[in-house]
Amino acid sequence: MEAIRQLLDAGQEPHEEARLRVALGRGERWLEERARLRRTVVERLQERPTSELYKQAAELVKDPDASAQERESVAARARRVQEQEQEQEQERPDRELEKAARREAEETAEWRAAAQRERAERTERLQAEKAEAKERAALQSRLEKAQELAPAVRGALKRQPASNAPPPGQNSSRRPVCASWAASTTRTR
Repeated sequence: MEAIRQLLDAGQEPHEEARLRVALGRGERWLEERARLRRTVVERLQERPTSELYKQAAELVKDPDASAQERESVAARARRVQEQEQEQEQERPDRELEKAARREAEETAEWRAAAQRERAERTERLQAEKAEAKERAALQSRLEKAQELAPAVRGALKRQPASNAPPPGQNSSRRPVCASWAASTTRTR
């Protein structure tokens, strides 16, 4: 831009003067737009810093017409970004260790819970087996007592007649069991 102004002031290129003035106008508009963009990016970077805004601002302050204040603002932001990145790099192993420790604690808790459930199931199963064995032993005891008494009971049953059987010497057909049955057998058809 400065070179174009010097050529126009010196008048060395009179046949190119119109083209130089058009180029100078375009260049000045481009510089103004670039300065406006730079100010906007620097302001947004200060309000809400992002890595993309930082990169864009770093490129824009390289322009020769960037002010010292803009350059210093972006440089300060660059230092803060580097410090934050270094802090994050230092914190990353700590976070990973914490994450691994949490994961290990969760796995240990799950393992303990599974072991506790298994112990409870085993205890319940053993109690059920003990109760079943006790019941079998009681049944076996009753069975043995009954087997000891069985020959005596059988002998007693052979010697005594049945309670509903007629006494010896009486015919069972003469004695009706119930009145309705007796009435139905005496009727003729």
